[in-house]
Amino acid sequence: MSVRSRFITAVLSAGVLATTLMAAAAQHEAAALRGEWSVTQMAGTAVANDAGVTIRFDDAGGVSGRGACNRYTGGYEVTSDRLTIGPLAMTRMACAGDLMAIETTFAEAMDNVAHGVVDDAGMLTLSDAEGRALIVAEPAAD
Repeated sequence: MSVRSRFITAVLSAGVLATTLMAAAAQHEAAALRGEWSVTQMAGTAVANDAGVTIRFDDAGGVSGRGACNRYTGGYEVTSDRLTIGPLAMTRMACAGDLMAIETTFAEAMDNVAHGVVDDAGMLTLSDAEGRALIVAEPAAD
């Protein structure tokens, strides 16, 4: 085998390995997201527990939950370097001003999610493409 052939084989092997590792990382990230989460912060501001904002990632690529007043559902996908959520379908019930403001902020944040990570303390952080934390959530109580 010539040096050129060995080089090409090595490059192709490295590419396959990198693709395999990225796919494994994406599967690990997707597994970490699964379950029900209670939103505690949005854009650095605490969310009151009584607002009841939740996110549920299921095994089949579905995301659902409750904004401050409405229910929503949609899909999500984890690739090697990105978390994509939506589009989301949401009920359209009106609610009190503070809750409506929380829900609007939540819906806008969900539209801009690009990454999701669960830290060592078990907290979920959903961030935008620039790495700014949009949503922080804790595992929902059973």
